[in-house]
Amino acid sequence: MPWPPRWARLSLGVGTILTYASYIKKEENLLVSGLGTAISDLAFALIAAFAVMPAVFAAGIQPGAGPGLVFETLPYIFHRMGEGMPVLSTVISAVFFITILAAALTSAISMLEVGVTFLSDEKGMPRRRATLMLAFLCWLLGVVCSLSFGPLSGFKILGLSFFDFLDKLCSSLFMPFGGLIFTLFVGWKMSKVRVRKEFTNGGTVNRRIFGVVYFLVRYVAPVGIVLVCVTSLLG
Repeated sequence: MPWPPRWARLSLGVGTILTYASYIKKEENLLVSGLGTAISDLAFALIAAFAVMPAVFAAGIQPGAGPGLVFETLPYIFHRMGEGMPVLSTVISAVFFITILAAALTSAISMLEVGVTFLSDEKGMPRRRATLMLAFLCWLLGVVCSLSFGPLSGFKILGLSFFDFLDKLCSSLFMPFGGLIFTLFVGWKMSKVRVRKEFTNGGTVNRRIFGVVYFLVRYVAPVGIVLVCVTSLLG
């Protein structure tokens, strides 16, 4: 598989980062890549918040509505835009949701690679069969999630719709747990020499700050992840 470009490394879920990291070049500067990813993610999140949240309050939608918020807020914006510019509103809304679809598909492909690689490498399953099987299972889950906004809206798990339940399960439990496993593995299972070799391969700056980063990964990050997980589950 070709090594993915730098702009493609940010996606949904820890499993995606794991997939891309397994194909990263040895000479890549992990510090630069990590900082670029974190800064870009934060910047785009802030821009999206400045665009979406005013519309949320204008439409009277609960700001804690979760991931489905985009499908409530943006149609409201496009509807209000259509009152004065119906053609432009239609074009922009179509382009926007096509972009959302493309982003979801590219993220889904990278996340699917985790399971496909496991089945093909560890279980000996042909790659095409593994891909089709996992894609079909994901499609079934997607269908049920979409129906939870309509015909299956009355179906609740622990008081949540199927979509909200999966979102809560993944974002509040599975993803933090995966991040915790990563930090524990790097901080406590891998030897410090191996970790230093991977991190400092990019240059002298990396070597100077390695001690700080290693301390954060080993002691601070696990505690922070556990606190975030507990707070999210209790919230």
